[in-house]
Amino acid sequence: KLTTELVKQEKMLVLDRMIYGRKLKDYGLELVGNYDLSYLKKLSEILGVEVIAIGIVSPSGKYGYDINTRLVEAKTGQIYSAEEAYYSERGE
Repeated sequence: KLTTELVKQEKMLVLDRMIYGRKLKDYGLELVGNYDLSYLKKLSEILGVEVIAIGIVSPSGKYGYDINTRLVEAKTGQIYSAEEAYYSERGE
């Protein structure tokens, strides 16, 4: 859902993590886990991007999820924007 919403904004190029995840495995990197600045720099060099969306989705209540995400400049670690949302499987 997050990927779809980013693409719909038409303000940035969004890379598919399923496709580029395979490329990163060739370099011994993954798209899941905790990231430090050196890791983000490596990702940006390999993928040829300047900004990376990172975040977490965690269970909240019986049917929902909390979604927290940030757009981070990979070279400096500067956060351009941050958003949080709640998603319910019941449509609430």
